[in-house]
Amino acid sequence: EGDPKLRNLRRDPRCVFLVFEAAPPFHGLEVRGEAELVDRDVAAARADIAGRYLGAEAGVRFAAERTKPGVLVRLTAKPREWDLGAMIPS
Repeated sequence: EGDPKLRNLRRDPRCVFLVFEAAPPFHGLEVRGEAELVDRDVAAARADIAGRYLGAEAGVRFAAERTKPGVLVRLTAKPREWDLGAMIPS
């Protein structure tokens, strides 16, 4: 619980998750909402997430190597997206 981000989310759960391209056509996605901190064993979630990128077996190994406790952050939100490509001259 020494993590400043977790302390701040417990105090004020409003947050923004932002993903964008830094090169044309500059697509992006912004998700604003309230974070729910889910305190539970995160090993299965770690394995699932890692498995998407590493494959199922490697994902399980990756999760097993992580022994530090974790917290899942669930963001319930209303997504917004934008495309600045139309504003940039070709």
